[in-house]
Amino acid sequence: MRQRILCLLTDRRSDLKQEWESRLRAEPVRSALGHPDILTYMMDDTLDQLSDLLLRRQAARVRAPGDFESRCRCHFNPLLAYFATGLDALMSVLDAEAPLDEPARVATSAWWALLAQREVDAVCGACVRPCTAPYPPIKKMLTTNPPFGAGGRGKS
Repeated sequence: MRQRILCLLTDRRSDLKQEWESRLRAEPVRSALGHPDILTYMMDDTLDQLSDLLLRRQAARVRAPGDFESRCRCHFNPLLAYFATGLDALMSVLDAEAPLDEPARVATSAWWALLAQREVDAVCGACVRPCTAPYPPIKKMLTTNPPFGAGGRGKS
């Protein structure tokens, strides 16, 4: 299954990116960073990361509660539409070649969600909006002293 998906990611990459870009352009732009002209430059890197996950031959780790779209409470994260449309395009292109069985669909979605969750969390952690994120914002993390011996500048 993994090998088949890896081959399709390589062989159909241009089709996948074209499908993904057309779906992304159909979505409303919620912020300046969410403009498709900016996000399309990330597609190759995202697909490379997905390939790397598949090559590691590890099962996708359990995700945090909820899907990646529910983790951004203000919904201004520019990566929400990026990853949602990317998953739709990925499944569409994979199914066009040869429909995936249910375990393969679930596994592929889990690997994709793992990538998306990590990236969405990173952007939300740097966000300055007053919404309540499920993790401390980067600004707060930078202003608190780490405990001594944690590799930071803690007091002895």
